[in-house]
Amino acid sequence: MKMGKATLSVLLAILLAVVFTAPANAQSLTGTLRGVVLDQQGQVVPDAKVTLTNEGTGAETATTSSGAGTYNFPGLPSGDYKVKVEAKGFANYLRTGIQVQSSQVTDVTVNLEVATATTTVVVESGANTVQTESSQLSGTFDTKAIADIPIQTGAFLSVLNLAAFLPNTTTQLGGTSGMGGSIGGLRGRENSFSIDGTDNNDPTVTTATQQVIPDSVQELVINQNIYSAEYGRGAGGQFNVITKTGTNKLHFGAWLYNINRAYDAPDNQEKDAIASGATNDKRRFDFNRVGGEIGGPLWKDKLFVYGAYEFNNLGQQATAPAALAPTSAGMTLLNGMAADQPVKDLLAQFPVATAETCVETTAAPLPANACPLVNGVPIPVGTVTSVAPSFTNQQDYIINGDYNFSQHSLHGRYLKSRTRQPSFGASFPEAQFASFAAVDSRRVILNDVWTATPHLVNDFKASFVRFGQFFPLSGVAENFPTLTVDNLQSITIGPNGNLPQHRAFDEYTLGDSLSWTHGRHTWKFGGQYYWFISPSVFLQNQRGQYGYTSLNQLVNDQLPSKPNFTLQGLGNGFFSGNAKNFDLFVQDDIKLTSRLTLNLGLRYDFFGNPAGTKANALNSIANLPGTPLQFNVPKED
Repeated sequence: MKMGKATLSVLLAILLAVVFTAPANAQSLTGTLRGVVLDQQGQVVPDAKVTLTNEGTGAETATTSSGAGTYNFPGLPSGDYKVKVEAKGFANYLRTGIQVQSSQVTDVTVNLEVATATTTVVVESGANTVQTESSQLSGTFDTKAIADIPIQTGAFLSVLNLAAFLPNTTTQLGGTSGMGGSIGGLRGRENSFSIDGTDNNDPTVTTATQQVIPDSVQELVINQNIYSAEYGRGAGGQFNVITKTGTNKLHFGAWLYNINRAYDAPDNQEKDAIASGATNDKRRFDFNRVGGEIGGPLWKDKLFVYGAYEFNNLGQQATAPAALAPTSAGMTLLNGMAADQPVKDLLAQFPVATAETCVETTAAPLPANACPLVNGVPIPVGTVTSVAPSFTNQQDYIINGDYNFSQHSLHGRYLKSRTRQPSFGASFPEAQFASFAAVDSRRVILNDVWTATPHLVNDFKASFVRFGQFFPLSGVAENFPTLTVDNLQSITIGPNGNLPQHRAFDEYTLGDSLSWTHGRHTWKFGGQYYWFISPSVFLQNQRGQYGYTSLNQLVNDQLPSKPNFTLQGLGNGFFSGNAKNFDLFVQDDIKLTSRLTLNLGLRYDFFGNPAGTKANALNSIANLPGTPLQFNVPKED
């Protein structure tokens, strides 16, 4: 859990003309298009009218070039655009096929020609090939790449896995946790995640909380290093998932992805098992992903809607362990010898073997297949097996709305994920000890981009997230311990030792940034405020974990003596993770020449302590004066 300290970082980067990957300047739903207007001699052209049009929605905005010839369009939804430039004494200029990507700066240099008989010069080359606006390094995956790359049809479905295809990025480091792979050699927990420019980080374990339907993603932007001051909350990669929006064209889509064991060749272990007759088929691994989408205009050039739904089902090989358990006759003997009622209550949950497979004898030395002795009496036992299904079902929804009017561009998002998965606890599964894990996530995002003047744009964001993760127990499982008996082939029954547990959090986020273009300067400053309400309950082995070396030890209610197994959790498992965090930043990009841009930035992050850390004061009795061993409440800077 992040607990802590405020961090202050000053970012200074001088950018020369060559940057090898697409840069980014803001982790947001929107991107920026900017550049400089020049004549044929390379001199700047001030006061040129620059008109930008979204080719998908028809939305149009205009500005004028500054005294230094620069122009800037911040707060643009990602998509394809065209730029038209008009200046007195010059032919009109039109450039099409410009792709603006979220969280990135797109650089378009305009070269005007002296007015002749030709009224308009048309350029279809898109943005500049060499980027000279930002020093940040990032990679982008568009809709087609996300749909085509087969990593999207695996068991751990996430567009974040695509990071492995970028340079300086690898899959998750062995022995570490997190999500999104290793960026620049750092652990996955150093990464930071967002959806449409709003926070998607789990405040407890630093992973992404919200699943996004891969086919509903317009683009995935991963900023790898040399971040703008607008970034923070993670030293690794900055992952921003941008979802699709409606356009002026009505669009329908459907998909079905299927992975099935029938398509796969058996591995060597499966071949041996089939040849020996131990099994007649390959292990089960069946994965299905089915969904659909629809998007289009409700009011041409003004109001658009998009929605998608997806169902995921993963079925894996059921577990079928075998162990020894008393027969019906053996259980009768054990209940007659039980030391007390609690022992009888434990025996009542044991499986019962249908046939005896041991030899009843008391003669020494006992053979390997001798029945276990309890108070000198052989107890009939036999082989039992149990089958536990293994599957995961997940449903995801998304509804997006976008409205353009006057000087405002409004964006609304609603996402929901629902996952269910059974857990049968100990190594010998029984139905009465089952727990069905429930993970639910809901998210609402609101965004308003206000173009106050051609040189001043405000970007306001707000979001609400509700996340819940529950592993409940019911009935006899609520108080039954996890126990094992060594001379019954170490049969282990009872629920998982970490259950029950649950955690939930509500996250409220408010953020605002202001972009201002003045001469050679492009200023951006703002911040975000995060408020978490995050209760959790977890006390490991709260029901007890008991290891008996023999059935005799259990029946006589003796102290469990199996080494390194007998444990009992004590105390209260409740923890309040309520916290308040905020960040502030200012960024100034100075275009000194058409080939040289100076990026300057300052950022401040504050991470407040969770409310539950106040309980650390209870441990102060264990302080050792004069040593670092001090158990106090962490300070906030």
